[in-house]
Amino acid sequence: MPKSKKPFKKAYLEITSQCNLDCSFCPKTSRPPKFITVEQFDYLLGQVQPLTNFVYLHLMGEPLLHPQLDRLLELCAQRGLKVSLTTNGTLLEPHIPLLRRIGVSAVNLSLDSFDRETFARVTGRDLLPPVLAALDGLLEFAKTTKTPLVLATTGYTPEQVAQIGAAALEVPIFRSANMSLGINVLLELVKKAASVLGDSYDIEI
Repeated sequence: MPKSKKPFKKAYLEITSQCNLDCSFCPKTSRPPKFITVEQFDYLLGQVQPLTNFVYLHLMGEPLLHPQLDRLLELCAQRGLKVSLTTNGTLLEPHIPLLRRIGVSAVNLSLDSFDRETFARVTGRDLLPPVLAALDGLLEFAKTTKTPLVLATTGYTPEQVAQIGAAALEVPIFRSANMSLGINVLLELVKKAASVLGDSYDIEI
């Protein structure tokens, strides 16, 4: 496949500033929650189409909340634009048929914990059960459509790790405990400090 001559790899589009979680780590915004209209979205697609082949539905809001998500995805398909989206997973299960029908290029699942109490404390909502219910469907969706899957969380049970590993034999899956650049830099610095200081050095935190 010839390399695209368009100047950008992807364009990030925010289709809503509304979210159904209230995560403690998420930056707050003073903007009122709202959804982009189909007309506004189509206009933006016309602006980015000469610049990229890939749109990424991810910024402040939860894209699966958009009441006309199906129409937005159809517009992307009509323009030949590939779509990736990031979701907190709480609304994923009922949307899997839509994502499968449209054929999104990537679904990134942002999940804070598999522990229900921790999830509720971090996100401000007790919505872990529907996320877990979507895991089987998400893996099946990825395998059926050959869509790469990104899982960025900790707390998987051995059974879930095995399930993800089995799916990874059929479709690309990227699994990371943390996607934060700062956290990963800190982890590398701690490893380096530990190797320099040695076992005899007492560190108190």
